[in-house]
Amino acid sequence: MTSGDSRSVRIIIASPAGNLNKRNQVTLPLPPPGASDIEDYATISHRFVAHAKEELSRGNRLQASEKVWGAANYALKAVAAQRGWRHGGQRNVFAIARQLAEETGRPSFRDQLFLARAIHYNFYDNDLDEEDVRDGVDAVEQYVADLDEARVSSPQPFTIKTLEDQNRLQRLTGTTFAIGAHSENGFTQTPE
Repeated sequence: MTSGDSRSVRIIIASPAGNLNKRNQVTLPLPPPGASDIEDYATISHRFVAHAKEELSRGNRLQASEKVWGAANYALKAVAAQRGWRHGGQRNVFAIARQLAEETGRPSFRDQLFLARAIHYNFYDNDLDEEDVRDGVDAVEQYVADLDEARVSSPQPFTIKTLEDQNRLQRLTGTTFAIGAHSENGFTQTPE
């Protein structure tokens, strides 16, 4: 992201609620088919949050639950794309969240993904009332904001301490690093 990229700044600072018109319809534009760069993933994530709020305003808890999962996934994909990590498939999404939690010392990066998944299950099971879904939407909205912040912040230094760390980074980067390997940029695979 460059400092002159107004689209990126708008996405980062805009509240998804601010992306609804007077009829609670989403106004944030959808990237074209096949678009898959960092900002496209971030835009899609924000659209899903706005859609979740829109669905809740219509009383549709199930669709709101579905959108929460998409919002969390696309926000994580944006971070992974920024770092040059693999990000296709749910297994990689969980590896991204875990790596961010380990790297930053913020377990919430992993925990909030589990919350989003729990809310997503409501789409299939219809177990949660409107208040529970609304709390989940609000929590994922904050999660997306936290991931936006991580995406535009410098990656943190990280040392591979365990076989789990080694396997996770191999999954994300495609490279096998030795236990004890250290990276000042969190094993980012793209030039800074």
